[in-house]
Amino acid sequence: MVLERAQDGGRIDTVVRVKLAILHRAECLRQQTWHLLRRHHDAILTVNNRGAPIPAAFLAVIFEPFRREVRDRDRSPHGLGLGLYIVQQIVLAHRGDIQVESNAEDGTTFTMRLPRA
Repeated sequence: MVLERAQDGGRIDTVVRVKLAILHRAECLRQQTWHLLRRHHDAILTVNNRGAPIPAAFLAVIFEPFRREVRDRDRSPHGLGLGLYIVQQIVLAHRGDIQVESNAEDGTTFTMRLPRA
């Protein structure tokens, strides 16, 4: 994966490093696509995973701390449920926003928008 460094005071770099640390043990890392778009006032990072979609009920609480999805195949949640909460807080601290969409056809896409410095 190669991301061109945006002139954003390191904001995108910070979010990417945190997200990569979260995904370090992710079984679906090889299925991810990352895109960085630099617009006049914003930098937009999208991360798409073509794996199984996130259930709608969990999407509603996905950025809350200590929320973990229990998958049917193993019935035990992984991690502490803090990763996406931490990413959201970093993005918000830099006056940005983060959204997630998930469905069976397109997979799951996280979109982070940060203002450029």
